[in-house]
Amino acid sequence: RKEPDCFMVIAADPGAHFPNGANQHLANIPVIQIDIHWGPSTELADVVLPGSFIAVECAGTSYRMDGVPIYMKKAIDKPETCRDDEWIVRELKERVMKLREEPNVAPKYVPNPNAL
Repeated sequence: RKEPDCFMVIAADPGAHFPNGANQHLANIPVIQIDIHWGPSTELADVVLPGSFIAVECAGTSYRMDGVPIYMKKAIDKPETCRDDEWIVRELKERVMKLREEPNVAPKYVPNPNAL
């Protein structure tokens, strides 16, 4: 239906699993990818931010198949160029909020009004 005008992917690979029509739309809009692996979605992305591997490079919570949460400690230090996914999302939000407060800041990307 071509509804999104921007797409953020976090630790997923829709490029490999979405229908071809959806991927064609993603190729025409800004895509931000936060991930630890390179794949079809990173090929579509305009910006790729390296995340951290939960339970290896950072602590985090995973969920068993029956929905039970399991807290996991980090095992090793992550590379200096990587941040936790949560940190990246919070930082992006803060920067967007600052931009929205600035007067006379025009968006660099104007969504297609015909996409709806």
